[in-house]
Parts: sequence; C-alpha cells; structure tokens
Amino acid sequence: MRVPVFATIRPPIRLEVVGNRVKTNREKSSVTNLLLREALASDLEPSWYSSVTPTQAVALGRLPLQVAEHHLCLEPVAIEENIAAAAYNDFATRVLWFAHHDLLRDYPLPSTVMDAYSAFRQVNNAFACALANHPVPSAPVIVNDYQLMLVPSMLRRLRPDVRIVHVSYTAIAPLLTLRQLPFQLLQDLIEGLLGADTLVFMADIWASRFVRAACLFTSATYDRAARVLRHGQRATRVCVQPVFPDPAIVPSPHATSSDDHPKEPRVVVRTDRLDPAKNILLGLHAFADLLRAKDPASSNLCMRARLVPTRQDLPEYREYAEKVYELASSISNEFPGALTLLLGDDHRNALNLLADADLILANSVADGMNLAVQEGVIVNQRAAAVVLAQNTGAARLFGGNAVSIAHSVSLSETTGRMREGITLSLSKRKAMLYRARLALSSRRTSLVDRCLTETLGP
Repeated sequence: MRVPVFATIRPPIRLEVVGNRVKTNREKSSVTNLLLREALASDLEPSWYSSVTPTQAVALGRLPLQVAEHHLCLEPVAIEENIAAAAYNDFATRVLWFAHHDLLRDYPLPSTVMDAYSAFRQVNNAFACALANHPVPSAPVIVNDYQLMLVPSMLRRLRPDVRIVHVSYTAIAPLLTLRQLPFQLLQDLIEGLLGADTLVFMADIWASRFVRAACLFTSATYDRAARVLRHGQRATRVCVQPVFPDPAIVPSPHATSSDDHPKEPRVVVRTDRLDPAKNILLGLHAFADLLRAKDPASSNLCMRARLVPTRQDLPEYREYAEKVYELASSISNEFPGALTLLLGDDHRNALNLLADADLILANSVADGMNLAVQEGVIVNQRAAAVVLAQNTGAARLFGGNAVSIAHSVSLSETTGRMREGITLSLSKRKAMLYRARLALSSRRTSLVDRCLTETLGP
C-alpha cells in the first residue's frame, strides 16, 4: 500500500520548544490524533505536513524529521504567527466556521474579510508548495478540513500528477448562508476543493449541500449516478465516510447499569467544546425550563456537563463562555445541586459521565459529525436516551434510534424532546441504544483505509 501524505493545519502531536530542543506529546482529543491512530492501525508511518511557528521550525530542523515515539515523519510548514492568526482566527473561524455552522446571524462577516482571506491564501499556498516538493512523487495526499480548502487546486497547478483527497469534517453551510460571502471568494473556495480527485464528507447532507453550491456558483455539473462533479477537463468524485471513535474506549469500572439504582437522580449529560456551534446556552435554558415545569419528567433530574474551553484568544468565544458560566450559575442558584459544570479536556472523565447518563444531549446548531455522542452510545451503561439535533452527521448514523430535534434553535422544541427522551420507557431506551450501537458497528470503516482504497484505488 502506498504510504499517504497527510496535511493538517495543526500537527497530531503537541510541540513545545524548550531551549533549543522540541518536546512532543500526543494530542488528547482531536481529528488529527484520530487520523494518526487510524494510520498506525493500518501499519502506516505517514509523512505529516502541519503548520508550525518559525521558532518551532528552527528547533525541529536540529532534529531528525522522524518523530520515533509517535511513528510519523513530521514535515513542518513554517508560518509567521501574525499570518497564521489572521488566516485561522479572522478567516477560517470568523468566516468559514461561522458560515458553515449557520452562525452568521449572530456573528456577521467582519469588515476585514478580504484582508483575512489574503492571509488564508498565503497559508494554503505554503502548504501546497511544501506538498509539491514531497520526495515520493507517487504518494497520495490527504488534505484535511476547512482551513486548507484552497490546497487541492493550488497543489494541482504545481503537481498535475499527484492524487489528492480532501476530507471535510465540518457541516457545510446552506445556500442562503453561502450567498452572504463575497461571490469571488466563494467561487475560489469551491474551486479550491474541486482541485481534488476525491472529496470526502461526513454525511450525505453535507455532500449534497456542497454539490448544490458547486453547480450553482461555478460551472461544475454533477453526474448523480457516478457521484462525480465535472468541471472543465477534470472530474471530482464526491463520497461520504463518517469518522468513528476508538472502538476500544471503555468507561471506568465504576459505571453502573440503570437497573442498579433506579431511585437515584436521572442524569442528563453533555460533553462538548465550548463553542457557539454546540448551542450550549440553549441546551441549558431547555434544561432549566424542564425543571421549572415541575412535571414527572423533571422529577429527580440533574445535568452534568463537561465543557472544553476553546479558541479563547477570540473575543466571540470568551464572551460565549462567560454567558454559559453566568447562566449555569443562575440555574445552580435557582435549583441547588441540579447542575454540575466541569471545565477542561478530561477525556476519561467525559467517558465516565457518558457511561452514567440517563439522557445524552447534543443540540448543536450544526455539526459535521459529533464524536462525543458516538462515544456515549458505545460506553453508556444506563440505557441512555440520545437527544440529538437533526442537523448533525451523527443523526444520519443513528436515524430513528435517537430522539431528534428538528429545529435546534427552538427552545420549546429542545425542551420537548428532552422531556420525551427522559420519559421513554426503559425497554424503549434499551432497544434504541442497541440499534444505535448496531448502526455504528455495521458501518464502521477506517477513514484512512477508505481514502486509500475506494478513493485512490489499490
């Protein structure tokens, strides 16, 4: 099997410059770490192109490129910190992330969007140039996520011979939202992806949205039978391949069955990054409304939330986090002991919370997949009901085996679906959880293997 070349905006390991040396540690919970785990499971030791600071690049230059303890060959792409910040914060997050997750109502496009886009282009071009000089010409290139949307077309111009896959882990914005972007910018982004031989999306809904956008905003046409976008002399295959959590994950031995203590509090659990796209504020409001109703659904009910602060260098994220903390404090004052808020990236603790949940909540505005819900389905020991926003990739996996929130921005609907989930009979919850697990196990395919076999050929 040909050893692939990966490109991710961040490396799958943490780099820390200490004096003139670089210390490395495995990332805890990230898509890049998931990719590395899958690559190693396939007995691959891939080359991995990721952005680093100039200081890190200099320090890495003193070391062998092979990072032996992590079984990968790290190829640093040095990016000036001000350019990296403008590309990632001001464009990839404030424009692409907010657009793809339908958040432009709350976070309008910044006036500096085109300046930020210039930095975004510089970063993508730096990756394309580095990948074009990879020493193994036949190595397939797997480019990852929205931060590197322009790389496929840029690399294609430099290396027409190379085989390129681009994987999108995010949701894809609806057409009405995409229309808010400057037209030339939107065309550039779509045509950037069309430089790939294959595009991989997490769910059919996101693939369909991209296809419609490509046909509407560029000259591309779609061959539905072949699942191919044709544009000029080129053809780009469109496929769907979800990502899955590590099947070996298990909770700590203390996790208990729902039959062990039926009279103890019924627990609502959510584990999420503290991101506006995750819709945490509305979920907390819905929980509070459920408690205020004082009906059988709210009896003996509590919530435990493990939240991971993210992108705290951005004021939008700091302000959102503060609103979550304030609301959580208000709920705790009104209903003492009903809400436990835990902060920080503690994956083991998150799994234990999910194992002991009676209801798992994921009410994202939009979500490419949502691995936390999948993990909850795997480890849960109490026949939890899953209440899940329809606008997520995970909802496509579980189908009718989750209680679906059709309009995740609706407080009344979210409250109603939580009430429905918590009042389901034990037998119904057990059956739904069993079928959800079956859906995961029956469709489980390694993303890396899919890219290398179905999309790149043997």
